[in-house]
Amino acid sequence: MSLQSFRELFNYLGFSYKKRGLYLTLKLFYLKFDNRFFDLRYGIDSSQNVSLDKLNFQITNKTEGMEYGTIAPYFIQKILELVKFDTSDIFVDLGCGKGRVLLIASKFNFKKIIGIEFSPELYLIAQKNIGNCLSNNHFNTEKINLIQKDVLDYVFNHHETVFYLYNSFSIKILKRFCDQIKGSLIINPRRIIIIYVNPSPTFPEILIEKGFKQIMEYDLINKKCFVYLNQVQN
Repeated sequence: MSLQSFRELFNYLGFSYKKRGLYLTLKLFYLKFDNRFFDLRYGIDSSQNVSLDKLNFQITNKTEGMEYGTIAPYFIQKILELVKFDTSDIFVDLGCGKGRVLLIASKFNFKKIIGIEFSPELYLIAQKNIGNCLSNNHFNTEKINLIQKDVLDYVFNHHETVFYLYNSFSIKILKRFCDQIKGSLIINPRRIIIIYVNPSPTFPEILIEKGFKQIMEYDLINKKCFVYLNQVQN
């Protein structure tokens, strides 16, 4: 760690101590360490946020996308442990970025794991990260299917059951994708779970309008995670 980075961390911890107290500050320190150590341990690049403005690609809905961001592996693990899944569930990460969530999800008993990313640069990083973990027995990388495309261009197989997103796109895209989920449910009625990390304030209202109900809220200290379930109609 550089001297500048150490100063920034020291200043941040001082600010956090005044705002949150000792316990939460120590927990935040652990989470920041966990965030970086995960990458170092597995030889990957997944911890740093990336603004889409910094990425050199053009696509119709680029302006509707949000920056790549993620949460500490500890929290991803905890969220997936709290939500009840079974071996028939297919997990889809909408805007999977560098693939961190895909790797951690592969440790669970999902039937299949799908990552959708519209940025070619982030897609290649995710591909490399997954490749670096092929021989690591902590992950079941053979379950992961990485797709480079806009989420609105994703072709449903009508068996997907779990959708994860980290504030990946605008309300416009969220509404349209929820409509696509509803269309898939007409073809194959089933239980759908949406795990939504760090949503914009109005986004939960959209999911409720689209027929989902909130079943869980999980505090990530400086962010929130909400879990939604659809009303299954046979």
